[in-house]
Amino acid sequence: MQKRKFYQLFDKYKAGECTPDEIAFIESWYFTYEDSQNEDISLSDRKEDLDDVWKNLKVVSQRKQLVIWPRIVAAASILLFLSIGGYYLFHKPHNQPRLTQNKTDDIPPGVNKAVLTLSNGRKILLTNAQTGKLANQNNTVISNTPKGQVVYTEVAGNADLALEQVLYNSITTPNGGQYQVLLPDGSKVLLNAASSLRYPTAFTGKERKVELTGEAYFEVIHNEASPFLVITAGQVVEDIGTHFNINAYNDEYLIKTTLIDGSVKVSAKDRQVVLKPGQQSRLNIDSAGQSMTVIENANVEEAIAWKNGYFRFNNKKIPEIMRQLSRWYDVDIIYKGNITNEGLNGKISRYKNISQILQMLESTGLVHFKLHGKEVTVI
Repeated sequence: MQKRKFYQLFDKYKAGECTPDEIAFIESWYFTYEDSQNEDISLSDRKEDLDDVWKNLKVVSQRKQLVIWPRIVAAASILLFLSIGGYYLFHKPHNQPRLTQNKTDDIPPGVNKAVLTLSNGRKILLTNAQTGKLANQNNTVISNTPKGQVVYTEVAGNADLALEQVLYNSITTPNGGQYQVLLPDGSKVLLNAASSLRYPTAFTGKERKVELTGEAYFEVIHNEASPFLVITAGQVVEDIGTHFNINAYNDEYLIKTTLIDGSVKVSAKDRQVVLKPGQQSRLNIDSAGQSMTVIENANVEEAIAWKNGYFRFNNKKIPEIMRQLSRWYDVDIIYKGNITNEGLNGKISRYKNISQILQMLESTGLVHFKLHGKEVTVI
């Protein structure tokens, strides 16, 4: 692949002459560059950086992937899906299959939506549109903001009643939804799609305990006198003043706890570890029992990409990628034929229609999709 072809591609993009594959390629580059650079840098300025990037890239013929030298990781990451698709974008056979879909079959990305279930069983649909006060519970007011956040605010009231009657609410995001909760202690929890958090409406005891299924990002207000505990299947995570992400979906074979800042203690049946920033614990629960490992230098960007509005794939197999797409786009996945075991790498915005994601994955030449209604068939 020659450098001049990159320049030609940029010119085609600006002229509105790119194919769908080429558009996905360029826009993916733009999103990653935007993460680490000034917003005001123009497209032409970004193009000039290819000179430096090109000098430090080497095409590996075995899988047509790019090796990026550490010195220029930030700049070289401009080509988000190049490691799985860049070579094929310029060299794929003319008869390579394309995404099969009807013109009306496309699915938009997920949005801020959830269901709040109060302690009395009342259910409240949460969306950006429904804002303002939702309910009163003892000395707590529950409200909803236009930015997809349900807020618990303690007000003057009967403290004795709050102590005697500990009320528990839960918030559940469906497939295709995400939502944020501001708990009474000021801690923030952002729930990914297909997730649920159960919590008290007021923290009154010696512990602040919540229960999670699915995935959530926590920004906990530390209180040494009242530890913050997150209960998932098979483990307990105790905050020691921190930001962290927990991935505990029932259809994933590992429970991953990734520490971003501060410190957490992760306790399982037969092991307890204290994580440092950049570390990730992985709990495997199967018929043989439990086992926990700690990754010293975890891919933090990958772990929290979802909360930053991206899919980030680091040597991810097709089934794992499709589980993420299934939850975010609320689609059913069907497999036909032999599916590649090749690991894919890349990054793309979560706020694109599913057809654009599938087209980009298809540009690897390793997989083909059929989109019909709410079903995605992997071929």
